[in-house]
Amino acid sequence: MRKFALIILLFIGQIFSAEVVKYGGEIFEFAKDSRLNAMGQTGVSFGVGPQAIFTNPANLDENATNTIFFSHQDLFSGLVKVNLLAKSFLLKFGNSLSFGFIRRAVEDIPNTADAIPNYVSDIPIDYSQITYFDHQEIGFITSYSNKFFKKHKIGVNLKTYYSSIDSYYGYGIGLDIGSQSELSSNLALGVFIQDVTSTVIHWNTGTTEIIPPRVVIGQHYSNGNLTLSADFGTRFLGEYSNSGLNILWHTVEYHFGFEYTIFEMISIRAGSSSLYPYSLGFGIKHNLLDFDYAFVSSPLETPFNASHQISVGLHFNNLKELNDIFEP
Repeated sequence: MRKFALIILLFIGQIFSAEVVKYGGEIFEFAKDSRLNAMGQTGVSFGVGPQAIFTNPANLDENATNTIFFSHQDLFSGLVKVNLLAKSFLLKFGNSLSFGFIRRAVEDIPNTADAIPNYVSDIPIDYSQITYFDHQEIGFITSYSNKFFKKHKIGVNLKTYYSSIDSYYGYGIGLDIGSQSELSSNLALGVFIQDVTSTVIHWNTGTTEIIPPRVVIGQHYSNGNLTLSADFGTRFLGEYSNSGLNILWHTVEYHFGFEYTIFEMISIRAGSSSLYPYSLGFGIKHNLLDFDYAFVSSPLETPFNASHQISVGLHFNNLKELNDIFEP
């Protein structure tokens, strides 16, 4: 009992000595599939299969538990590479258990610290002393969703995080919670709270960082082949930013999306957000797989190029159709 109390006290002391960071945990914040990125990075209020684990676990669709999802994204025309993987499993009474994996990496980052001795400007640069290192972030998510009162769902994410840059590394753990409610046959409301308990990241340098909660509220309207969506989010930092609406000392991000489906199998999409001026994309549905592509413009007030992303969902329960195709 005394050991347990000592551990709790040490943990609390570490939290109070930690630094609240403005930029951290983006690997989870920007983990979206091609469909949602093409629709202005919306998606908090509508289910999109196993990949909903990244945007709102309450949206995990019990009808998509036989699907495995994979996505590859080249951010800023290949400067940053992001891979997503997700799989859901149906439990009893419509409950779902899901697992997600994220990896974001920047490779061959030049280290010029030894190329300019003592940082004296009049000494020529020794290019032979330039070395290179990599930066990667890895996240694992375990999610549980539950449907109750027919029109309401709730989901919880337990996520672990690992980051390394050169010889430095950090690890952390966090918790998300989300809900979704059907307001009518065409309208739904979703709420997603990331890092609800504040995610704590401990580095091997002895530094501890805290990522404060982020709240996103989304709504979408769907009528036949047309879907319109809007999300609004903020992270509790109390600081202004150029990306979003400044309301009561908080930056409120906005996202708007559009999707129109043709012949029940081809979808065209577009969107806009406070960070990205516009995004475009399309999707193709088939009994065996779903294929989606997204083009996202360069972020506002940055020198970065545009981003490209492809996503694939493979439906295992329909693989038997291949037997019919290849039968002699």
